[in-house]
Amino acid sequence: MRAMRMGSTSGCLLLLAALGYLALGALPLNPIDTGFTLDWGRELAHGGLPDVRDLGASTPHPLSIVSGLIASLAGSDALDVMQTLVLLAAAGVVLALIGIGRAIRSPLTGIAAVCALLANGHFLFSSVALATPADIPALGAVTGALVLELRRARRGYAPLCLLAVAGLWRPEVWLLSCGYAAYCAPSFAPGSRVRLALLALAGPVVWLLCDLALTGDPLYSLEYTRWAARVASRPRGIGEVPSVLWRTENEYFDTPILVAGALGLAIDLRYAILPCVLRAWGAIALFAFTAIGSTSLPVIGRYALPIVVATSLYAGFFIGGWTRVPPGRGRRVWQMGAALCSIALLGGTLTSLQSLTAQQAQLNGLGLLDRDLSVLADSHTLRRLVASCRPVQTSYQIVPLLAFDLGTPTRSIVRVNSGIPKTGIVVQPAHAQSLFEAQRVPSSMFRKHGFAMIADTRDWLAFARCRVPPS
Repeated sequence: MRAMRMGSTSGCLLLLAALGYLALGALPLNPIDTGFTLDWGRELAHGGLPDVRDLGASTPHPLSIVSGLIASLAGSDALDVMQTLVLLAAAGVVLALIGIGRAIRSPLTGIAAVCALLANGHFLFSSVALATPADIPALGAVTGALVLELRRARRGYAPLCLLAVAGLWRPEVWLLSCGYAAYCAPSFAPGSRVRLALLALAGPVVWLLCDLALTGDPLYSLEYTRWAARVASRPRGIGEVPSVLWRTENEYFDTPILVAGALGLAIDLRYAILPCVLRAWGAIALFAFTAIGSTSLPVIGRYALPIVVATSLYAGFFIGGWTRVPPGRGRRVWQMGAALCSIALLGGTLTSLQSLTAQQAQLNGLGLLDRDLSVLADSHTLRRLVASCRPVQTSYQIVPLLAFDLGTPTRSIVRVNSGIPKTGIVVQPAHAQSLFEAQRVPSSMFRKHGFAMIADTRDWLAFARCRVPPS
């Protein structure tokens, strides 16, 4: 029976991921985080330790580097592999919401939660389409652990294993792991409690060891992230938490869904209809997001994804949870409110369809922009000159993906954010675009400065001026 259930779940994951690929097409993902992840994965695949201490690099999440290793083995198709991993994780979140509805004996709640999460398209066209290698996979693992716990209370090991995995993508999951281990401990024998504690601590211990092995500093990720947030002037501090959280909720949900989520939470707090673990999970997710601000780490909307999913779940509960109460006046009033929210949800979705189509076309163009960079990097002339016509230069956002496509270290590429250098190779977009925030200098200006165009594709141009002119 368990094997059949696992096979069915795997089949649904693959089917949903395939449908997502057909619906969304080529996605750009997050160019900086994805690019550095692929660079580090390639270095690991070649038998070396990743050089994570590069200027402007993203924070090295241990399992993101592993996903970069897997994707890097696909060569020029690496971005498609990364997209597949993200889509599988997003499919896992959808299946988890449906699984939560079934576990609480209210399938309609799970279905409505999925509809609420996907209704205005922000989850698909921001969280998934422009995903980092860490956020959606961590969310999928956390929601999967929640389903396992709801199927059997105080289950222990299996949910903690998933939380330990999630904790190698997102450090705030460590709080959830420790809280869940403490929740399960009274039901386990003393020897088993030690194993629970070890699983709960696996995430932070492995992360610290990875930082120690890669940099010599077990706290490198924490210190570097703080420094990068300060340099980039990102919102920091606990005072930023309410405004960022409110803005994030409004980006993901229209007003009727926010109202439904608030009402669903109020009903559950008043009557305790749902399992207590759901309320605890929401509370810990909120506390973890607040803790990010209190430690001077950047307060970013995508770090609030567990709270976003909790909101969709409580909105789904308000729309479909009335099936959990006996017939009567209260149930009829609840049904009427749920019907109004359902109509508003449907109306908002229909209104969003036109803008969603435009977003899809735009994101497909940006996704093809990423892929076209690898086509430029495959140019015979460009590859021949890379070794002799130094340095290779481009805008900072392009560096990690270009380094991966050229098979060179990111440190070997010089960041140029204004003007025209004196010598070397320069890569820039062929057309104005915003994904890479890259400078674009007219081709005529390069020619005036003695540069020759050595490679071009639909979306990218490469110019060179060497000490020995290119033949």
